Amino acid sequence: MEKYSGLEKKTQVLTAFAGGLMACAVGSSVALPSSIIPQVIEEGMVPDFATGSWIATSYLYAGIPASLLGGILNDFAGRRLTALFCCLPLLVGNIMMALSPNMVWLLTGRVITSISVWLCYPSANVLISECVHPSVRGYLGVFPSIFLAAGMFQSYLLGYLVHWRTMCWVLCSQPVLMCLVIACIKESPYWLVQKGKQEDARAALQWYRGEHFDITEELQEIVKKKEEESKTKSNSFNEKIQTVFSLTFLKCFCCSGILFFLCQFTGITSLVVFMTNVFEASGLTFDPKLAPIIIGGVRVTTACLSSAALRSGNRLYMYCSCSVILSVCCFFLASFSNWREEFISTHSVFGFLPLVITIIMFIAHAFGINSVLHLLTAEIFPTKVRSMGSSFTMCFGMIGNAINSTFYPIIQRYAGFSGCFWFYSGCSLTMAVYAYLVIPDNRGLSLVKIERNREAGGGQNLLEESKK
Repeated sequence: MEKYSGLEKKTQVLTAFAGGLMACAVGSSVALPSSIIPQVIEEGMVPDFATGSWIATSYLYAGIPASLLGGILNDFAGRRLTALFCCLPLLVGNIMMALSPNMVWLLTGRVITSISVWLCYPSANVLISECVHPSVRGYLGVFPSIFLAAGMFQSYLLGYLVHWRTMCWVLCSQPVLMCLVIACIKESPYWLVQKGKQEDARAALQWYRGEHFDITEELQEIVKKKEEESKTKSNSFNEKIQTVFSLTFLKCFCCSGILFFLCQFTGITSLVVFMTNVFEASGLTFDPKLAPIIIGGVRVTTACLSSAALRSGNRLYMYCSCSVILSVCCFFLASFSNWREEFISTHSVFGFLPLVITIIMFIAHAFGINSVLHLLTAEIFPTKVRSMGSSFTMCFGMIGNAINSTFYPIIQRYAGFSGCFWFYSGCSLTMAVYAYLVIPDNRGLSLVKIERNREAGGGQNLLEESKK
């Protein structure tokens, strides 16, 4: 199209790749307990699964305040500088885990790693949404979800092939590569305009769009929105806090934040963190340590397909249909576990059923849930508090993840594996209904247009808007 002639895509793909590397570090560290816990139990470093589960929960609890602080740091220092700052402590945390002589050192390394990745992760989606053109945001905006899946797959594969200490050494390459890539890109034009650096914003936007692309209209749109806000509001920290507690922010948070929280109770979180142990409890006759690798590979492939689908697909229908699929899968997985002896006695092939069901669950999550959540979080909040909105959303998701990971071993002990996943089935169905009521349709719109539509009341009737 003539409108987009001269648009440079290499720089925008590089930015999406930088955001993806931040997500990859998160994915690897989140999935790490699935590989580490069985090994440290075998080595005698921890006595049982309940104690070993702190390798997962310590990471999650440390990530809650870190994700909140990350939003503030992103607004103060910028998306790019914040990400660069986090590379060194992430490297230190991985080295501490690799050298840990006991559980205390291992948990300390996990906490440092958690703080590092969750300080920068809120900027991943924001950086991409603010730097890439609306015409390509649909598929570049899901790079974090693709790389999140790739990071998890990396941990599962390494956990199967090598010792957990070797795995930690291999993961040291992530912050090094992340630092190199982020150093090659520019700061967000939106953030630069918010800080009054209009000439720097012009140079950055021109770099992202290409030297032959006309950025006049897009830059004027960003600057005009900033000038309108300056006439009625200050740009102080106190004013941002007031915005965070405003009705507009609350509406945005009710869409992305609540969905992120509910998503932690769909069974996916327990599978990611405790996958090997979950498969052992489910009655899988296949090697429980090999199954995560198969699922991780499927998840990466599905996330890539989701990128293509989101270019023009309706996010509401994708999210709701995949939530229903999760609900059905959790129900069947719980039922199989409850009556597994009867199933397996009928035919040995039923022993593979937990693996098949779990693969379907991860396909649904990667295709229509995780990718849509990342896009929504990146574009739905007002510009001046976008990074804070992203951090609040991530924090709320982390709280849900921490609650789930803390109580999953306890609930499994008293209600059994079946009770846990019947509960997840009901939560998934609830999430589908809630999502149907709140998810808007922002396909092809610039961030400024999305914000103007919301201010004009265009986003109030979200149900009607999403059905267009």
